[in-house]
Amino acid sequence: MLFVVLGCDNSGGAGTPPPPPRLPIFAEGATVQVQLKWLEDNLESNRHFIIEASADEVIPGIGTDTFGHLADGYSGVTITIRGESGSGHTLTLASGYMGNMFEIGATNTLVLQDIILEGLSAPSGNFQPLVRVNGGTLQMMTGAQIVDHGGRGVYVNVGGRLYMNANARIEGNLGGGVRLSGATLTMRDDAIIYGNGSDDLTVMTRGNAVFGTPGNHNAGGGVNAQISSGVRSSVIMEGDSRIENNQQTGGNGGGGVILIQSDLTMRGTTEIVNNRNNTNNGGGVQIRNTSILRMYGNALIQSNHNTNNLNGSGVDTRESGGRIYMNDSAAIKNNWGSCGVQISPGGFLFMRGNDTEISGHRNFADTADVHQVRLSGGAGNPAIFQISGGSIIAPPPGPGDPSAFRFPHANVTAEYGTGAGTGSFSANGSIAFVAPVSYGSCIIVVNGNRVACLCC
Repeated sequence: MLFVVLGCDNSGGAGTPPPPPRLPIFAEGATVQVQLKWLEDNLESNRHFIIEASADEVIPGIGTDTFGHLADGYSGVTITIRGESGSGHTLTLASGYMGNMFEIGATNTLVLQDIILEGLSAPSGNFQPLVRVNGGTLQMMTGAQIVDHGGRGVYVNVGGRLYMNANARIEGNLGGGVRLSGATLTMRDDAIIYGNGSDDLTVMTRGNAVFGTPGNHNAGGGVNAQISSGVRSSVIMEGDSRIENNQQTGGNGGGGVILIQSDLTMRGTTEIVNNRNNTNNGGGVQIRNTSILRMYGNALIQSNHNTNNLNGSGVDTRESGGRIYMNDSAAIKNNWGSCGVQISPGGFLFMRGNDTEISGHRNFADTADVHQVRLSGGAGNPAIFQISGGSIIAPPPGPGDPSAFRFPHANVTAEYGTGAGTGSFSANGSIAFVAPVSYGSCIIVVNGNRVACLCC
């Protein structure tokens, strides 16, 4: 049941009770098309309107857009579109239209419940997002799905919010799942962003992952979150929510998620799993610039792939200042590529929970060129790893001898001493590493103490 709290006018003076709450208004008409037309003629600010679908229906367009400018020119409007009696009917965008199905303006809210919004596939040429949120709010409730479109499923502009609740689903959109520009995505319960950037979800199997053939899109197959107008985007995952089986085929990274001066927080038993990057680094998550990944509880990044055996198959930091904070029992493990976690110049990796774990990363050939963590520091701009608990565990040796760390060549002499031979050290957990043979600027900190700068 949806409860909407609207503002009350208490201007009647002391002792005057507020007026009773204004009940939702049901749009009139037998079809969604007719109800949307009725809505155009009867909208009021600060009211809640309900549209019910009693059957599957094709939604026609008007010019280059559809009915989509929901509540344009009004404020504080909530519109709920739902399937009658929880029916889960499908609204399909009519062929031949190049715009969005729905567009939500600032201060207004669209609620989807027990309804499927279906777009146009790639050959249609419609690469606009199926739903555009221009500073307003999109609430996806039980049974809400946004699926099968040639562009992204949802685009959320500056100040906008997307909430995915219950079993809400964004799936099969060839342009990617969600694009955030200075906006917020919150995933709760069993919400899932699945199979975006694919047109066949049964083609390729590797490890525990099943992938589709490449779609036509660029970075961030599941979620592309970036700064806009000075506002950082934020992705919040809670409950059992998942970003799964997405892929990117363009020049940037992030098969599951790409962050550009934006933040991702994972709590509970959330997962980023089985995503793929076909051309670059960052199979699961790519962190650019000053972006931050925070992992709590049993958050998991697992079984993601870089098909070209590039770096950061689980998580990759690009450019300067990206940070990863692992807490509690958070884990990054069993990803496929040349290393599981890559920290670039100016980047930070902090393992702060006794049960945190980075482990099991392999490359496709199962050779020695497999590294759980790769620190790639630059001159005067070190990559820093700090651990106060947890474990980094290499998988059983393949044909070679996989190392837990790889420290590539860099342009400055090692700082704070050099490593002393092969071996391991303990910090409420264990780390195995190989001896350095050259120079670099990669710093390891254990329990607050700088231990060594190891490079090879």
